[in-house]
Amino acid sequence: TLVLGAVELYRRAQWALLRVEWAQIKRASDEARAKLRAALAEGGGLLCLGLSLRFASHSYAALKPALLTQSQQSIDAAQLLGARSWRLWTKIRLPHLAPALASGFLLSFVAVVKELPISLLLLPAGETTLATRIFDANEDAHLGDLGAASLLLLAMVLVAQAILWRWSRHEH
Repeated sequence: TLVLGAVELYRRAQWALLRVEWAQIKRASDEARAKLRAALAEGGGLLCLGLSLRFASHSYAALKPALLTQSQQSIDAAQLLGARSWRLWTKIRLPHLAPALASGFLLSFVAVVKELPISLLLLPAGETTLATRIFDANEDAHLGDLGAASLLLLAMVLVAQAILWRWSRHEH
C-alpha cells in the first residue's frame, strides 16, 4: 500500500504539473493572440492581408503555366537516383519555377503599388502609401509632390516591365 500511495502521489503531482503547464501555455497563447490582434489593427497587417488576397490571382496566373509544363520525367528520374524532397525542390522544381515566381511577384508588386481603394479602406491612421500620396497630392493640388510620386510610380512600373520583357525574350 505504501508503494501504491507513492505511485498515486507521483501521478497526482504529474497531473498538477500538466495543469500548471497548460495554464501557462493558455496564458501565453492569449497574450500572443492579443499582440497579433494589435499588430493587425495598428501595423498594417490588415492592409497586407487584404492586398495579398486581392492580388494572389496575379501571382497564380503567372505561376500556373510553369507548374503545368514541369516535366514529371525529370522529377521521377531524380527520385529514382535517391533525391530527397528538399533536393527535388532546390535542384529541379525551383529553377524551373523561378522565372514564373519572379514575374508573378513583379506583376503583383506593380498592382499593389498602384492600388488605392484597399489602401484607403485598410491603411492605419497616419500611414501613407505611394497611391494615397498621389491621391492626396492631387486633391490638395500639390503639383510638385504629385509629379514626384507619379514619376516614382512610373519608374517602378517601367523597371518591372523591362525585367519581364527581358525574361520573356530570354525564354524564347
